[in-house]
Amino acid sequence: MWCILVIYKDDGKTVEGSCDNDSISHKFNGYYEAPDYVEIVITRRDQDRCEVKANGYIKIKDDQTLEMNQEKWNGGCGAVDRGVQQKLRRS
Repeated sequence: MWCILVIYKDDGKTVEGSCDNDSISHKFNGYYEAPDYVEIVITRRDQDRCEVKANGYIKIKDDQTLEMNQEKWNGGCGAVDRGVQQKLRRS
């Protein structure tokens, strides 16, 4: 199930955002390790309020493109995947 990535805080030091859909909320926050690299933690919360977390990163490729990577979920809540890596372009 897809969601729209929203970055609602980026002050050059820390980042916060979300990627929600009808049934699952994904919130992330992190900090800049380098000018083009952000370490993040993603928290997944389902309709039953069950939460799991995964580490990840955002790599800034250019002013129009991000690469986002997420490790697999740390178990629980029925969240099963192999991790995710995707390239995102501003529309």
